[in-house]
Amino acid sequence: MESVNKFQSLVILLMVAIGILLGQIGFVQTYSEYLITPFLMVMLFLVDHPVLLFFVINFCVGRLVGRVMKLNYEDSVALNLTTLARNSPIALAIAVATFPDRPLISLALIIGPLIELPVLFLIAKILLNIREKQLKTA
Repeated sequence: MESVNKFQSLVILLMVAIGILLGQIGFVQTYSEYLITPFLMVMLFLVDHPVLLFFVINFCVGRLVGRVMKLNYEDSVALNLTTLARNSPIALAIAVATFPDRPLISLALIIGPLIELPVLFLIAKILLNIREKQLKTA
């Protein structure tokens, strides 16, 4: 039953992500050559964009700070999710400043906040899995 719930969560996440990507096509017709498929759009953000690295580094630093400060699980999760949510606009601004001649960065300013919600959902799932593993070993 637990695997069914995990599968349902993954399907819902994918549906939301695809819906967001498809919904944004109307706003970014200027960059239609980059929007061949939703999969290509996701790959462009993962491979050709520093935001993924920003989220990974923020997650790791948040976990480290939570451990160093000896926060309980709930406070550690709150720290991680708040840090990721508050810093994602900063990541997009850094990306635009770093790559001013790349039009996909401007596109990221439009789509970036919409990507943030599925990323926070994934981080929440990762943190729940970490907690389950910790409870099993304790």
